Parts: sequence; structure tokens; C-alpha cells
Amino acid sequence: MSTLSFHADPPLEAEIRREARRRNTPVSRFLKETIAGALSDSGKTGASVAGFLNGSGTIQPGESALPPWNEDSPTP
Repeated sequence: MSTLSFHADPPLEAEIRREARRRNTPVSRFLKETIAGALSDSGKTGASVAGFLNGSGTIQPGESALPPWNEDSPTP
């Protein structure tokens, strides 16, 4: 397995180490999983990121947030 390094300012380093401790995982594993997740974010859907949302809404799972649109239907 390759070894990579990068520079982090002290506040970022502290945040990385704090989060790795909170997850009870080595810093290297935390960074690997975080970077792998960031690289694959482009394929995420609404259901994939639902945990990042706060508040409440009226859209149920499986419903679209956008109203249906049809060129053949009359405009209001």
C-alpha cells in the first residue's frame, strides 16, 4: 500500500485527530475513508446524503422534489 503525506495547519490537524479519536479509529484510516468518500461523492443521491439535512419537510421517500412537467399539458 502506498503512503501519502500532506500539510495541515494546526487547527485542521487538531480537528482530524479529534474526529479520529471520536470514531475510535487510527488517523490514517480516518483520512483514507474520508478521502475515499469525498472522491465518490459525485454519485450520491438524495437518499445518500439525507443524514446531512436538518429540519422537516413534506416530501416522502420516493417522491420527487420537483413537480411533474409535461410539454403537452396546458400551462396554468
